Amino acid sequence: MLRGASDVGRAARAGWERLAGRAVSRVGAIVLFLCAFGMYWLQALAWPFQKGRDTWDYFAFYLSMFHEHTPFHLLMLFRVPIAPLVLGVPMQIGGAALLQVVLALLFAGTVVTWAATAARFAPSAAVLTGAALVLWPGFGLMFHEPSSDCVSAATFALLAFVATRACLAPRLGRFVAVGLVILLAVLTRVPNEGFLAAAVLLPLAAPGTWRSRLRWGGAVAVTAVVPLTLYALYNSERYGAFTVSRNGAAEIPFHANFGSIRVANGPSSRELADVVRRNILARPPWRALHASPDTYFRAGSGYETVHLFGIVDHQYGLGSDYGLLHAAAEEVPTASGDVRIRGISMRRAAHSLWKLVDVHASHEDRTKPARWPVPPPTIERGGATVPNPAALPPPVPGVEYGFLSCASPQISRCILSDPKVAYASAAVRARYRAITRTVSDWDSQLGTSHGNAWLARQFVRVNAHVPPPWVWLLVGGVALALRRPRGGMLLLVLCALGGTVLAIHALAESVETFFALPLVPAAYMTVFAALTGRRAVRSDGRP
Repeated sequence: MLRGASDVGRAARAGWERLAGRAVSRVGAIVLFLCAFGMYWLQALAWPFQKGRDTWDYFAFYLSMFHEHTPFHLLMLFRVPIAPLVLGVPMQIGGAALLQVVLALLFAGTVVTWAATAARFAPSAAVLTGAALVLWPGFGLMFHEPSSDCVSAATFALLAFVATRACLAPRLGRFVAVGLVILLAVLTRVPNEGFLAAAVLLPLAAPGTWRSRLRWGGAVAVTAVVPLTLYALYNSERYGAFTVSRNGAAEIPFHANFGSIRVANGPSSRELADVVRRNILARPPWRALHASPDTYFRAGSGYETVHLFGIVDHQYGLGSDYGLLHAAAEEVPTASGDVRIRGISMRRAAHSLWKLVDVHASHEDRTKPARWPVPPPTIERGGATVPNPAALPPPVPGVEYGFLSCASPQISRCILSDPKVAYASAAVRARYRAITRTVSDWDSQLGTSHGNAWLARQFVRVNAHVPPPWVWLLVGGVALALRRPRGGMLLLVLCALGGTVLAIHALAESVETFFALPLVPAAYMTVFAALTGRRAVRSDGRP
């Protein structure tokens, strides 16, 4: 009887593998693409197209790219160009309607790319990975909000595909392609620079001599790093700073330590406190509250972070690279049981990393109300009354960072009513008005309708029952250790590359669900490939 059950199990598995093998075809790819495309529009009934994270900045970046007189030159040094191009071109041609179609196509293409990558390990892995990404609403969530998140998800899918192709059948040209996709990923979102670790890790997963591996790793590094260096030279020539992006220097370690800076911490903290007294506390609206520098630091906000970026840039120059902010952050005392490296709390960074791998996808409704409520002028922070960032106009010293300082969902509150207070040049003022007028028009096309509440609740229920990324990584790791399928090392490397990017976000203590979601498909694919892939054959011929 047991033998009969075993025979039935083997027959069922063989039948499934034959079916999966037939599905991995050009026709199967087209069917999967159409299923993903259709699922996107089903999700759109629950989640209407709306503003995403930093959408206004990407629009402003795009509108500044090809114009000599940009009022946002510090924004151009803070963001990178691929996401603004992907979002801005269709928006300019056909508005939000065309942009939504483009993101629907991008979603479907990303799903098919992951399935095609999984097919290199096992046909069953391809079918299961494709089905999981179509049926899991959390992955599609990013593509309903124009931002760098969905573009980053697409670039990681492409990176996984070309990396798998290069490692399973190594050729120098294929590793050059890996370097080009890494270049694309870094110019989409700066923390994707963690993918540069592929120059070291990927050759280790490819069969070959150590000499060949050095050549392949060098090809990846040179192909990615040389164009990035040229882009930094372009930024130096046009905007005055040799950098791909100043984002990392601005965020790490100051972002995580802003609220813990105190005058008594050290000389740099005292110097920063003097800067705050002269430029912020002595002026409205802070002046009326008679706040101390410590109260200001304790109430730290994104608005005031950008305010300080602008002040430090103007008073110390771009060449200082936020040096005063770094120094003050490094003076923050180390808590008991913690370790701090150059101002970065390892305990808090580890906690941030854990939150990134323990995320559950959730939708935040940003539908515009019929009438915007008036924000109160002050709020309570840390036991003190402070100005409400949502009620303040853009900080003049930070206005060149675009909409980065904006704490209000109402775009009109994030635009200077009189650009003369920030720009002496009439040409730059005219360009400021033109860009902000266009961004306002594009924003008016987003978040204009409400979704189907019942359908949205069903998607919430599905997301709530999907295990978080760390569970998939754990199951995948155990399955790899027990079954040792072919390509297991490569699967580990792909997960490690995603983990490196998450670690960079964690160092800045930037915990956003959408930072993790682009990398989750690698964990899914690892589980399915480890469980269904053929075992590697040892030198003695045994699995």
